[in-house]
Amino acid sequence: MRNCHALITLLAAALITIGFYAQPCFAEDEGAIGFRTLPAPPADSVVSYARWTPAVIFGDGSDKTKLEVYFKSSVRKVKLYTGSSFIADLNDDGEDGDARAGDNIWTVGGLTKNAYSYQMGDYGIYGYNVKITRHGGSEETYNNLPSLGLVKRQKTKSWKVKRNVYASRYTLFLIDKQGRFLDGKLPLCAVYCGKSNKQVFREFYKYYNDKFDFLTVMPVCTIYRPNDYAENVPYCVPVQNKVRNIGVPIFDDTAEFGSKGRLQSIVYHSFGYGAILDHEVGHNWGIKIGDALAFSGANCQYGQTYGWHYSPYSTLTGQMAAFPHLELSDNGDGTYNVKKYSYGGDYGMTDRCYSKLTLYLMGLVPPDDVPPVMILTDPDYPNYSKIPAGKFDSFTIEEIMAANGGGGRLLRLVD
Repeated sequence: MRNCHALITLLAAALITIGFYAQPCFAEDEGAIGFRTLPAPPADSVVSYARWTPAVIFGDGSDKTKLEVYFKSSVRKVKLYTGSSFIADLNDDGEDGDARAGDNIWTVGGLTKNAYSYQMGDYGIYGYNVKITRHGGSEETYNNLPSLGLVKRQKTKSWKVKRNVYASRYTLFLIDKQGRFLDGKLPLCAVYCGKSNKQVFREFYKYYNDKFDFLTVMPVCTIYRPNDYAENVPYCVPVQNKVRNIGVPIFDDTAEFGSKGRLQSIVYHSFGYGAILDHEVGHNWGIKIGDALAFSGANCQYGQTYGWHYSPYSTLTGQMAAFPHLELSDNGDGTYNVKKYSYGGDYGMTDRCYSKLTLYLMGLVPPDDVPPVMILTDPDYPNYSKIPAGKFDSFTIEEIMAANGGGGRLLRLVD
């Protein structure tokens, strides 16, 4: 099933694998990296994009893959490295796995890899770079190659549902050679916020009953936007909302996605692993409750826009905060010591909890459990160890509720 062109990954019960955007986090040894989403190539780069086929192989050295690097114009030489270690020469001569000579697609095939570790238990991600020599003799290094995934060899039962459709206990695999589901043929594919990829979810409901709250679609390799060759970041698209007074309008688009009324949200997850499940699930409740008070969304102070996230200058830490964010401790003299957190890799979100305000949005805690929200009004204050209390705005849960309809969320607590 490794030639599948799109896949939907399901966890048990009513949840599907979710992810979030994270910056590169390279380790020093053998190119092991954290989850990352590739930016557009620099304007002066001669590289357009690259792909591994297949993009995941067994990490015991028995499996093989091929790397193709697509160039905007002709170059003289291309070499593959992991960190500073040379791996192989690429070629554009129509031999050794290269499809056609002189087409500016440089190729190296037959690559294997022995995993020295699996960062995610039985799955690991490894980074590579290429060193390019142009015809004039100038050299450059391109670091934004897609990651290569390695998995432990294990037995996983799967079965064929019908032609081009396979399934396992947790996964539905859809082979999509015509590019019907993800707005184009891989690896160039425009995927935008549920507006044009609803067909893949309608396809899902041909084989499963309407028993799921969240569905995620994940391509089987890194895909790039055709206009700038950047990898599209993961995102959540709420499909319906029945909860009042949380800053999100009441709506129901379930039928457009093939659901009969249960589906809550869908997620597009870029290729890799479910890096941060909790973050995208949290977007089901919008994180718009602070918009009216300027501590979330497009109305944040200082003209900043944080989308569906809490302001990084607020005390709302955890899964739904923008990055970096603040943690405060009271100095006891009318000032606060402020620690500004900034993360690498997965932004530290794997061990970050939901804030009490987010749990309130979900209906998991009553409003009395939510502490006041504090927002730093002078982020350029020179001494973060002793910021006067007057440099903060503070909002109680009562003030937050008053700004969002005057009452609490209209959904009872989960038992």
